[in-house]
Amino acid sequence: MKKITLSLAIAIVILLFFSGCDKDIRDKYIGDWDFITEFKTEKCIYFDGYLHELEIIREDTIYFSGKIILGNSENELLFHYTQNDDISTFINKNGGIYVPDYPCPGSACTRGNFEGNNKVYLYFGWNYGDSIQSQSIIGTKKGGKK
Repeated sequence: MKKITLSLAIAIVILLFFSGCDKDIRDKYIGDWDFITEFKTEKCIYFDGYLHELEIIREDTIYFSGKIILGNSENELLFHYTQNDDISTFINKNGGIYVPDYPCPGSACTRGNFEGNNKVYLYFGWNYGDSIQSQSIIGTKKGGKK
């Protein structure tokens, strides 16, 4: 009976030790990804000082096989999502993505999120007064479950 109790105590201690170790939450997202990036420029049309409509004046889509790799800071991920574009992002425990270089007015906000381990969505928009530029990125991890 003492052998069973001792074995059970050792097993519990081992389980508690390993369950207390935090894994790096970024590990599940790193790897090879297929990205679809949509660029859009819209002209703002005002009527009596109010935005009346947006007219699309440029629209491009780029398909690229890129990577997500670990950044140097805690919770940092680097996206290589087109031939010439990289972006440094940070993630929270829920898979929300925020980018300090592109803060929202008044506070830092999420710019996208991971859906599970195999899908990612990012969005950036810039208002230039007479036009709005936006960039939407959708990524699917290669070899990941759909």
